Amino acid sequence: EVLALARAMTETTNPTGMMLGIVPKKGEDFDPSPPIREYIESRYSPEDAAGAEQDLETLTLLRSECLSAGLTQTQRRETLLSYYRALRVVEGRFPVSKQAGHVKLKFTWSDAFDTKGKCEIADVKFERCAVLFNLACAWCQSGCDADRDDADGAKVAAHAFQNAAGVFCVLEQIAEKATTSKSLDVPTMDVSKECAAALAQLCLAQAQKCVFDKASRDGKSAGVLVKLARQCYLFYAAAKTALETPPLYDHVDKSWRAHIEAMASLHFAEAEVAACAGLADDEDGVGAKIARLQRASQVLGVGAKFVKSTHGVSVGLVTTLMTLKDTVDRDLAQATRENEVVYMVRVPAYEDLPELGAAAMVKATPPAPAALDASGESLFSNIVPESGFKALSKYTELVDTTIREESDVLALASDEARAALAEMELPELLIAAEAAAGSGIPGGARNAAAGAGAGLPTPLAEELAAAQRGGISVGFRDDLARLREAHDACAHRVDAAERALDAEASEDEACRDAYGGDKWTRPASAALTSNLREKISTYRENLAQSFRSDESLHARVADASDGVLRLLEPDAMAAATPALRAPMVSTGDGDVVSELRAAVTDLEAIGAERAGIDATAKAIKDGDNIMAKVMAVENPETHDALFATELAKYDKVKSAVALNVSSQSDVLGRLRAQHDFFLRTYDVDGWRAASAIHVEATRDALAHFKELSGGIERGSTFYAGFAVATAQLLEETTAWVESRRREKNQLEATVAQRAREAAEVAQNHAAAAAAAQQAAADQAAAARAAADARAAQHRQIQDPFAAGAFVAPPHGVGYPPQPTSPHAPPAYHYPSYPPQPQHAPSAYPTAPQGYPPPPPQSQYLYPPNPYGQQPPPPPPHGYR
Repeated sequence: EVLALARAMTETTNPTGMMLGIVPKKGEDFDPSPPIREYIESRYSPEDAAGAEQDLETLTLLRSECLSAGLTQTQRRETLLSYYRALRVVEGRFPVSKQAGHVKLKFTWSDAFDTKGKCEIADVKFERCAVLFNLACAWCQSGCDADRDDADGAKVAAHAFQNAAGVFCVLEQIAEKATTSKSLDVPTMDVSKECAAALAQLCLAQAQKCVFDKASRDGKSAGVLVKLARQCYLFYAAAKTALETPPLYDHVDKSWRAHIEAMASLHFAEAEVAACAGLADDEDGVGAKIARLQRASQVLGVGAKFVKSTHGVSVGLVTTLMTLKDTVDRDLAQATRENEVVYMVRVPAYEDLPELGAAAMVKATPPAPAALDASGESLFSNIVPESGFKALSKYTELVDTTIREESDVLALASDEARAALAEMELPELLIAAEAAAGSGIPGGARNAAAGAGAGLPTPLAEELAAAQRGGISVGFRDDLARLREAHDACAHRVDAAERALDAEASEDEACRDAYGGDKWTRPASAALTSNLREKISTYRENLAQSFRSDESLHARVADASDGVLRLLEPDAMAAATPALRAPMVSTGDGDVVSELRAAVTDLEAIGAERAGIDATAKAIKDGDNIMAKVMAVENPETHDALFATELAKYDKVKSAVALNVSSQSDVLGRLRAQHDFFLRTYDVDGWRAASAIHVEATRDALAHFKELSGGIERGSTFYAGFAVATAQLLEETTAWVESRRREKNQLEATVAQRAREAAEVAQNHAAAAAAAQQAAADQAAAARAAADARAAQHRQIQDPFAAGAFVAPPHGVGYPPQPTSPHAPPAYHYPSYPPQPQHAPSAYPTAPQGYPPPPPQSQYLYPPNPYGQQPPPPPPHGYR
């Protein structure tokens, strides 16, 4: 009856009133970008700050969204996790504190249990604690909002409370211890270790209660309900103990402690009631039932008293508590009465009863590591502090050491295999045996490996392979052809240089003959080309000597191709390789050669696997970038643990190396057994003697081959340098010839100019002489005219009245004007002698046009005046 009543109360009680929802912290919004941007510019560069601008905007947006009230619980959780990872990135890359030179980010949050309490701390760790607290609150609120009367709703609520407990456990790991200081730079008590531990126990208790309520509704057995209810009581009791411990006792509201006390009492009683339901109603069970009911009634009484004296406790919880107490008391009274009347057994003390078992169906579920791991974040990826580089360098050294150790193991195994094969004379013995087997095939077939020198010692076989790759006789013929081509090219350049000099010298002599030595004044070509002529002569001697060397080398190659070098050809080498003859009588133990070849092939395959193992290790290393994980580590001292985890990716390389070495050991054991049997079957001593002779012959042939190759190489080296020299000679000659031809053109132009100037001078001389003659004639004519005028004047003066001698002179020409007044002097008046100079009479001829002749324009055009001075100008009148 009591169990049925407890189930009925669980089903009808309002579930929301039975759970505690934790109020999230309130924070003040601010922009973290300016301090971080300033630090990047000063510590790194303005370009890095510009590159991180998008990351700064993302960080600011995430923090604003975390403080926003318009998000669903799911959106809030996702945003808080994103912001938490961003904070891990900021914490790893920037020093955030109040110290000089650090990023001063002041995170301000109020206390969830005391809104008047507030702190302002420049510490990313405090900000992360606040984010985790609000993340746990979001999970807790989802559990409270779920419909726990429904089976699926109960599961959702239990899951949410477990996640909330897990987040509080994470907070407990990174939080500081609680303190009662009210300073602004001290974290609030809600994010302390003690508070996080208490809230984790509370969330686990509420998750366990969801499981218990569902089991009660599903009609589970009394034994199951006992364990579930008992565990609920233990969780609530742990939360009650934590909250009653200073300093949380005075910090958390009393109603919280009353609620937890009531829930602990309720589930203690429910566990005891369920235990009583499992006891038999006889003298063996009545005593224990009475003892458990008495303790349940006592605990319910204490819880009811505490709840009634506290304000703020859910009315539904108080009703449930009191109803269950009444039911327990009624059942206790009935059991006591039955014992007193019927059974009359002693009631044992509660402490003497066996303790009830508990079953924790819930556990704290922290966020997935990836949800809190910032190694996958790309924020501020271009900002890496020195500590990150140091840590990464240390990890790189560990990786290199690991790979080097495994490579050394593989190298040692390879050396062991080579030493074993050399000791057993393999694969030389196999090649000899297979060559002998192939000799019986029609056509005389041989093993291709023998033709390549596989039966020779390794250094000698490598030399032979190198010689065969280039061709023996064919290669030499091609080389000699190239030497001849190089010789002809050099000779062509030398000839071209000499022809150019000869042509220029011919042109120079032709011009000298045409213009004369007095006009063609530049030096002769022969005087300037002595150095070039000497070079040409020297180069011709070099060409002759190199031609003789080429011919000698050609003759030696032709002789050796049909002689000693023939051994080095693949077919001749295969034919000359000593063979191991199979025994005449079969041993009946199978084909020993085939089995030996199979063992050698397996050993070679194992050796080939090592290259793949090395490539795998290199590929893992190339993709092994853990910088983001290094920067996401909260405590640098835990880098070693991270390195150990990351180095585990190289375990498959170690396993592959171990398997390879083990496989080689097995194959070598099988190979040695087959080799021993082979030695007992074949005549190896005879083969060794023949092989020694073959090796010496091959060595001699290779020595001759090297000698001829060296001669060809020296010839190639000579022609390579000589080609450069002859090209330079031709270039110098061409440049000199072009320069001389430019000089020739300029000198021809100068000679022509001088001829034109001489012609002009002669023409000017002739013109000057003609002008002088004309001037002299004009002067003589003027003199005659002047003499005639003077003679006429003289005659007039001597006989003025001579008939026809008097001519009235015009006024103003040597005579005074005639008087016009009645008192004028007599008409016959002699003027003073000589008369005053007057203008020449109009009858005198004027000076000829252009007289006197103009002065010469240049001293090169006109000769000097033969008279020593310019002729006098004609007189203006008739008197001198």
